[in-house]
Amino acid sequence: MSDNFIGKPMRPGTASGVAAWRSPSNIALVKYWGKHGIQLPNNPSLSFSLTNAHTDMQVKYVARVEGKEKASIEFKFEGKQNEGFAKRIQKYLDSIVKYFPYLKSVDLEIESQNSFPHSSGIASSASSMSALALCLTDIEYELEGKEQDEH
Repeated sequence: MSDNFIGKPMRPGTASGVAAWRSPSNIALVKYWGKHGIQLPNNPSLSFSLTNAHTDMQVKYVARVEGKEKASIEFKFEGKQNEGFAKRIQKYLDSIVKYFPYLKSVDLEIESQNSFPHSSGIASSASSMSALALCLTDIEYELEGKEQDEH
């Protein structure tokens, strides 16, 4: 992250945009059992990526008035509000704000959908979080005026 962005809050209405990504899901052949630390698996796993089973995510962002210590989010899964997953995303954003300080200065509208049925044994959380991480990185690049090497 460039020094010219760190610690400089955005002014409300001065920055807004959209980032969108598609991330493939996977299916586990050997599944890990439990986690420790910060989302670290207790044992190795083996999975296959599923190109045609994917998550599409779009994140709209807009600068807002300072005064909050975390991002404000609205989350929709397949067109419907999903408070359970919104809480998981908020927890994730709270844990990475030290790496993405712009999150203190934005409101996010996140929309996600899968090309496969929910609760079908395909790792939708993994593909969702992957797409979200890619969107957040795109937003950072946009706010800093950097060019992506490759999409």
